[in-house]
Amino acid sequence: DKPVEFDDNQILKRIGALKSVDVLGEGRFGIYKDRLEFVSANETFTFPFSEIAGFAFSLQMKILFSMKDGTYYEVDSKIPRSAVKYMVLYRFLIGKEYY
Repeated sequence: DKPVEFDDNQILKRIGALKSVDVLGEGRFGIYKDRLEFVSANETFTFPFSEIAGFAFSLQMKILFSMKDGTYYEVDSKIPRSAVKYMVLYRFLIGKEYY
């Protein structure tokens, strides 16, 4: 299936205890009808909506989300792109209003 929206040149980071940061890769970040997906040269990370506990953005650029298992992720961009569009699409796709 195809993403509803995507951006290339994105950086996926896992935020750990004491705000440690692991860079997991650089690649394409996309939102699908049932998941978020990040594809780097070496690996694909899939985040089903059913396992996402929270979703937010910071400074219009950073995408932040947490999983039900307690893992936190951040998607940053080297080039300008809107994080707001992902928040709006996520809320729409899970059936919640965007305020």
